[in-house]
Amino acid sequence: YGQIHLPIKDMVLDKFGGKAWKEILIVSGLDDDTDFLVFQSYPDEKTFALLRAVSSVSGTPYDTVLEEFGEYFVQYCFRHGYDQLLRTLGKDFISFIQNLDTLHSYLARTYTQLRFPSFRCERRNAESVNLHYLTERTGLHPLVIGLAKAVSRDIYNQTAEMEVESISTHESDTGSEREHVVFIVQFKDLAENEKVVTKYDKQQLPSTSVLSVSHICTALPYHIVFDEDLQIKQYGNMISKLLQTYLPPNTCMTSIFSIMHPPMKFLVENIRMFSNSVFYLSLKKTDRTDNPLILRGEMMWLAEIKHMIYICSPRLTSLSELTKLNMYLSDIPLYDVTRELILLNQQRIAEIDIAKKLDETTAELKKTSRLLEEEKQRTDALLYQMLPQKVANDLKNGITIAAEKFEVVTILFSDIVTFTNIASECSPMEVVTMLNNLYAKFDEKTNEHDVYKRALMSVGLMGLFEFWAVEAMDCRLLGCWTNGCQTNGLSD
Repeated sequence: YGQIHLPIKDMVLDKFGGKAWKEILIVSGLDDDTDFLVFQSYPDEKTFALLRAVSSVSGTPYDTVLEEFGEYFVQYCFRHGYDQLLRTLGKDFISFIQNLDTLHSYLARTYTQLRFPSFRCERRNAESVNLHYLTERTGLHPLVIGLAKAVSRDIYNQTAEMEVESISTHESDTGSEREHVVFIVQFKDLAENEKVVTKYDKQQLPSTSVLSVSHICTALPYHIVFDEDLQIKQYGNMISKLLQTYLPPNTCMTSIFSIMHPPMKFLVENIRMFSNSVFYLSLKKTDRTDNPLILRGEMMWLAEIKHMIYICSPRLTSLSELTKLNMYLSDIPLYDVTRELILLNQQRIAEIDIAKKLDETTAELKKTSRLLEEEKQRTDALLYQMLPQKVANDLKNGITIAAEKFEVVTILFSDIVTFTNIASECSPMEVVTMLNNLYAKFDEKTNEHDVYKRALMSVGLMGLFEFWAVEAMDCRLLGCWTNGCQTNGLSD
């Protein structure tokens, strides 16, 4: 998206200046007007080409450019009104990373074409963590280093030292290849930011539950409970409606759903590793389910009974998606914010469409203005060939040209001797070629000696349009050259 290209542009302008940016555009092949629209989606190749051009023009190693851009991007977000959102994402660095996927799922409603990476943290000891980074794009892990360092420094006032522990690839449940990078993150003064546990943080659970299975299935209409073998043991009342069928006992989750996010194999041990992530499950296509259904929710491990509960709701972004699934707003529980999100996003879609059209119109207007300026310059150049620049500018500005008188002027009269005979003996193309060659060389010499040329049909029309302080010697030199051309048959 242009939302990624724009901070790259700002970083270059801040660090290297406008001259370097123009060179980067030439090297990358990007257009400053059409390739930097905020809500426009662009292929990865353009973004990578832009980053490589920054590295080439600035003489900075590619990995260093990525890391510096990662740090700069955090500051860019702060300056554009996202500082409060980022500062409230988590109470410490670990919780910040754990909630990045949730933030990405929110942004996906606006930037629908983006393929977001996935993050999770594992604590190693009191002062270090393992940061896991999974992505479809390879070679971008230095950018994560810059992002993590900036977040640690600017939000949590800590210094983070990072190193890559391992880089591997694996296949997700959807069949796509993912790069998996594990970083070791070392912190200073980590303990100062840890929350002190009070007596109010301790859980006080009732001895028995007053809710029956039917109560739970009604209160949580979109939940699914399954065991370590992925066999479904319980599900909410709305699941059957969405699936358009009743599930037989011990139906396997993998026979109905695929995990879209986080990228991993559908195994309980993998799910437990991403316990703080938002899970997206897509319904596998069947004869009864033509419309794409995606569930969005949280996985919770119930250690006492060794079962996993998936508390979810349909992932809906617009009223049109609601209609495709044959659903209504009344099918969504009142406590579920999906209702509000659908209505808000419906309005947001219209606003984004208007903003996108405004960006495109602005870019087109800039392009048209640039072309108009180029045409004006060509028109002026043509006009200056016919009239002196001062006279032409005065005429364009509506200024009356006052007549002037000069006592002494030097004038060179030139003519093509026996032109009539030449025209009668030569073919039309030979005559045109001869005239083109003659006038091209004549124009070259008039520019060389700074002599103003004026074509006249009669000396009675002759006049000095502008006083030109040229030595008479220049005119004599030009005259000698003209005679030489006639004598040598335009060989010079």
